[in-house]
Amino acid sequence: VEAGCSGKGVARGRSQLQLGSLLVGGPVVYRMSYVPRGRGGRSGGGFRGGGRGARGGRGASWTSVGPQTGGRGASHNAKVNLLATLTGHTKTVSSLACSLKRQQLFSGSADGSIRIWGWPDGNFGQQGALETGLPVNSLMVEDDWLVAGIGQTGQPNIIRIWNMESNATQDLPGHDGPVYVIVQGNGMLFSAGHDAGIRCWKMDPATMQFGLVGVLQGHTAAVQNVQVAGTTLYSCARDNTIKVWDLSTGQGVTSVTTVHTEFMMGLRLYDVYLFSAGLDGKVVVYDTTKKPAARVHAHSN
Repeated sequence: VEAGCSGKGVARGRSQLQLGSLLVGGPVVYRMSYVPRGRGGRSGGGFRGGGRGARGGRGASWTSVGPQTGGRGASHNAKVNLLATLTGHTKTVSSLACSLKRQQLFSGSADGSIRIWGWPDGNFGQQGALETGLPVNSLMVEDDWLVAGIGQTGQPNIIRIWNMESNATQDLPGHDGPVYVIVQGNGMLFSAGHDAGIRCWKMDPATMQFGLVGVLQGHTAAVQNVQVAGTTLYSCARDNTIKVWDLSTGQGVTSVTTVHTEFMMGLRLYDVYLFSAGLDGKVVVYDTTKKPAARVHAHSN
């Protein structure tokens, strides 16, 4: 669950196929009784400029509402209340993206559609849909741009971009197999997935069209997740390595072979800490300024 998509107490549950969390029919929406104080970090920059960005959100602090009844060491807990179950998809919901600007939630599915949900009056409902004709494996929203990884396993896949203000679209070919992650940072768009390459795209402000800048090669298996902080990109793959890239040169800086014994599926950057999660039930914590900081056996599956 990733909290804070709207800044008004709405959380979005990310039920991604590659994380092993499947949902058929549509997303589920919860309200969390956290009160944000300050603002979490983000990669920054958008597509029109290469802003420095934040290192994962050090400035975010949270206050819980109601009594704290959590386990030992818990500093604060949240009450989570079910608001709505959004139905309509007929196959697995693979990805979610949320637009603060538009107050909309986007859900991508293996049924070949992206459904658009809104809550203008506090009640969640469908506001539209985009038919892609092929499974949607990943989604990202940035400003007026909606970006999706579309395609079948074992076939060439595309990145499809919609400008939601002008209704212009663009397809970016090049990936072989599903695209599992799309992120933005340092004024660029990054996509990665089954073919193990991280493709770097940049928008031409004059034409508003995206073009390929380069491909970061080094992983030997599917790339599951990417995080961007300023001019540094972190990637994790099913080869159980985390690679660090310098975006100013396009070169790899270092590669870490993790202690995961099964596929890594998730990666998250927060301040100087990097977290990886795998099918082995482990969450591994790294200090990006030092060596791996800790290993947490958090799950049995």
